[in-house]
Amino acid sequence: MDRTSTEEEPFIAREELAGNARSPKRGYIQTKLVVIGVLITAIASSMLTLLLTDILQALLVARFDSGRNGMQIWLPELQIPSLGNVPLIWTDEMSVFLNRTTKEGVAISDKAWDTLMPNGRGFISLAKLKENNTNYQIPELLIQLDNGASHTGKFAISAFHQIHCLSIVVKGYYQALGSEKHDVSHIDHCLEYLRHSIMCSADTALEPWKAEEGGVDGWGTTHMCRDYDELFKWAEAYRFTDSK
Repeated sequence: MDRTSTEEEPFIAREELAGNARSPKRGYIQTKLVVIGVLITAIASSMLTLLLTDILQALLVARFDSGRNGMQIWLPELQIPSLGNVPLIWTDEMSVFLNRTTKEGVAISDKAWDTLMPNGRGFISLAKLKENNTNYQIPELLIQLDNGASHTGKFAISAFHQIHCLSIVVKGYYQALGSEKHDVSHIDHCLEYLRHSIMCSADTALEPWKAEEGGVDGWGTTHMCRDYDELFKWAEAYRFTDSK
């Protein structure tokens, strides 16, 4: 098979070039038709791209079960300013965050965990968001929750809720161990690794404050998640061994 480089081949066959040389008018018409065809194709492609973009944006919703009446509700993704892609190298800071075997260490650890929480402890007011940021496209359902008596207009950002829960686990874990140093290097590693994971994902789902609970439990809140089932199947398809 002739594999001559396409760089050596003209866009129009030589026979057509010869014919065009014999008929300048015909060549002009063909060139005009080609230009018109390219323009039509470009316009059609642009319209198709815009249409597909609108469709994808319309489909970018998360479905969840309300848990109370079994109704399925579609909650559009909350549009917030882009957080960007920030490359970070994870480092071992167990000597700071997990230093809870002495009184001085506990004070250092508590201070370190506190630095991960913003002023306001990660709670926001949707009313303030609507007032000061008119460009935010806030879903109507979220606005209804904000106006509900049960939620008092207070929402928690999921990432800080996750950090809070991990800090509670760390403190309870070391309290259960007592002050004596134990060989728990693997567990320490996992706790530190999970801290990095939570901060890396920075989940921005908004979780309503529930007056009847006296806080935020996070249940019933929609999150925009990676498809874990698909990742599971992919990992099995390309597994290194058959071991469980």
